[in-house]
Amino acid sequence: MKALILAAGFGERLRPLTEKTPKPLIPIAGTPALLRMIRSLEAAGCTEIAVNTHHLGGRIQDFIASQNFSIPVTCYHEPEILGTGGAIKNLEHVFCDAPFLVVNGDILTDLDLEELCHVHERAAVNAATLVVHDYPQFNNVLIAGDRIVGFLSETGPDYWAFTGIQVVDPIVFDFLKKGEFQSSIMAYEEMMAAGLRIGVWMPEHLWWHDMGSFEGLSRAALETGALQVFAKSQGVVYARDLHVEGLAGGGSARQWRRLTLNNESIVAVDHGLAEDHDWNEADAYNAIGRHLYESGAPVPEILAYDRFAGLVFAEDLGDMSLEEAVGLQGIEKALPLYEQAVKNLARMSVRAYEGFDPAWTCQTEYYDEGLILEKESRYFFEAFVNGYLKHQAQFEDYLHELQLLAKKTVQGAQPGFLHRDFQSRNIMIQNGQCWFIDFQGGRIGPAQYDLASLLIDPYAALPQSVQDRLIDLYLKELSQYRSVDRQAFIQRYQYCALHRNMQMLGAFAHLSQNMKKPGFEENIPLALQNLKERVSLFPQAPNLQHLIKSLELPKNKQKE
Repeated sequence: MKALILAAGFGERLRPLTEKTPKPLIPIAGTPALLRMIRSLEAAGCTEIAVNTHHLGGRIQDFIASQNFSIPVTCYHEPEILGTGGAIKNLEHVFCDAPFLVVNGDILTDLDLEELCHVHERAAVNAATLVVHDYPQFNNVLIAGDRIVGFLSETGPDYWAFTGIQVVDPIVFDFLKKGEFQSSIMAYEEMMAAGLRIGVWMPEHLWWHDMGSFEGLSRAALETGALQVFAKSQGVVYARDLHVEGLAGGGSARQWRRLTLNNESIVAVDHGLAEDHDWNEADAYNAIGRHLYESGAPVPEILAYDRFAGLVFAEDLGDMSLEEAVGLQGIEKALPLYEQAVKNLARMSVRAYEGFDPAWTCQTEYYDEGLILEKESRYFFEAFVNGYLKHQAQFEDYLHELQLLAKKTVQGAQPGFLHRDFQSRNIMIQNGQCWFIDFQGGRIGPAQYDLASLLIDPYAALPQSVQDRLIDLYLKELSQYRSVDRQAFIQRYQYCALHRNMQMLGAFAHLSQNMKKPGFEENIPLALQNLKERVSLFPQAPNLQHLIKSLELPKNKQKE
């Protein structure tokens, strides 16, 4: 049987992506949808494939010419786009002698196309056999038994979705006009009105995705990428066995999902489609994650990376975070986990620094004065002091003191790998072991910053005595890898803790107010209390001290 792939469309719903790339050539887990469909048709025993083109047709023509197929694949360009029906009529000379397959070029499916051909052959009374399934977004086909009785303008729960896959008899050409823009659906409606039978096939457990929208494209990339990962460990896998579960996210816009197949699970971190070729957060997550894993740090193994889709597939570390462990067990019982995390952090600071390429970073290569002033100090003023508390403090009035503090934080610091968001929600617990996640903000910086991030973390609210004990443990572990001046280390630690404290208040305010994530607001009272105590250690910044100590939460936002 011959086949026609419909590939002429403009891809309106995927603009601006489709302004440069025709929709059928958009990569799904690294392979264009068009190539996937051609390979499926080859495997189904097709003898010849026609591809109609219009929008960016030259790109499709060049791509097909660059491939080595086992059967003829020919492009037919439409100077004026003809629609699905017009495209079929335009190729009457190719398909006039026998039933033929027609498939959309922007779908992904595991449908047995060879079996579809047999279904049509066995149903000798069908003028066409259309594949339908339940897909609520597109359910607008009315069915009676094994035939179609109507195509509706609205979707409904009792209807079915046409997949864009069909086998058609040559009689369809009698209901189409040469050179005119027409829909194949209109032709089917006229055929039914003339007494011809349009049959349906509803295969069980059909896996099918329309990638004509950003939502459909992202979902197709997610599931296809996961199936490829599982195939490496399990061999032959079936999409019908794949289960997708959304996971709770944190303060970022990224989406986390757990994908399970045959009792094996992985996690996908979705950063969103890459808008350009510039280095981005997904690139950083992938590159830094692989480096950390190779350096021996306790991080999940990166299993696959789809740069175009912004998807990183990684080892599944379960659902228990260090924060949750503290909540369930209490601080004393969870203390061995903190001790383990602190020792591993010291090792990671040294070992991951070796061979770390600053080009992997997506924000800044180093934790430096400029970052402290803009992303921590100014962030604190704009998001928390003025944004959340509605003060009118001028950042510039405190700039001199803030510059001195920033300089003291990094000047002469012994460099190491810096995670930059090392807190209890980013440490997972599995089988009694600590694992570090969310490392995409990694860069070079002072080791004290990550330690401070963990110890002053309001999610867990460690008592000062526990913090002091963990600082001692960190220093003991770090001294095995490099010489450590305890007094100098503690002094720089206090500077790092001050800036981390300001940063977290800015983040809590921004996330709760601007990002509509109210759960972060409950951490503000303790974080502010800690900052008021901490700023007392810096007499060289009297104006900043006075401002911070004067900050008060509205009564309705104070912790009871």
